[in-house]
Order: sequence, then structure tokens, then C-alpha cells
Amino acid sequence: MAVSNPNLQEEIQLELIQCTRQPGWLRLTRQACALRYLTAQKKHIKVSSDEFGLARQSGLAICRSCPEGRRYAELLRLKASPESEKGE
Repeated sequence: MAVSNPNLQEEIQLELIQCTRQPGWLRLTRQACALRYLTAQKKHIKVSSDEFGLARQSGLAICRSCPEGRRYAELLRLKASPESEKGE
């Protein structure tokens, strides 16, 4: 779908990063990377027992110790904290 408003087009473009830790050089946003890292930190993640669930569990295991994911998660926390809005 083409967007006729150039300002709107700039707003909806997402900056994708390439994950060098995941198979197939996964491309995702920094926020998605942070959310994968945070999800991987949970002890009990419900995943289905089919092939997709096993692949998700394996991928999240890689995210668990990722330094980039940790950094993006910290930035996400700072952005969401009320103190950052007050400038403290």
C-alpha cells in the first residue's frame, strides 16, 4: 500500500536491526528485541509442544543471555518509567 503523505510515510517506517545470534539473521525492531529478552528471562514460558513452540523456546533461550537485548530492555524500561518523563 502506497502512502501519499510523506510525513506519515516517515512515521510508519520501522528501523530494523539484524540479530547475529538468531539463526537466519532475524530482523526485528529494537523494541521487539527488548521484549524477546524480557520474555526469555521468565522462568516458566508457556509454549505449545508443536514444532513452532519448540522453535520459539529455542530462540528465546538464545535471547536469555544476549547483551544487546539486555541493553534495549533497559532503554525500554527507562522510556516507560515515570521518572524519565519528569526529567529526573
